Amino acid sequence: MFDFDQCGYGWRAFEIAKFLHVALRVKIDITVRNSFIKGYQAIRKLSEAELTSIPVFVKAAHIWVMGISTNVVGDVLPYGWFTDEWLDQRLAMLRSLDESDNFIKLC
Repeated sequence: MFDFDQCGYGWRAFEIAKFLHVALRVKIDITVRNSFIKGYQAIRKLSEAELTSIPVFVKAAHIWVMGISTNVVGDVLPYGWFTDEWLDQRLAMLRSLDESDNFIKLC
């Protein structure tokens, strides 16, 4: 579930946020998410700025995935898949990310 899939320059905190975004979408327990962060920090300590940026990057990752999905409607995904319900669910999750930064407990 953790993949530096862009293979380019970027913020490590964004890659971590992408993992956390997927973990939230598939409802992986917070203890697993915390273990991931602790394990990452055991190898490479995240700066305070990186830790602070993770909640913003989780939201950016959510919007990014929504954009990818909407971009492939008709080519990869059938038009019927992109419904008001789909958009409502994605926007509800985005709002929930805005209301609570509880995806990890930073130590």
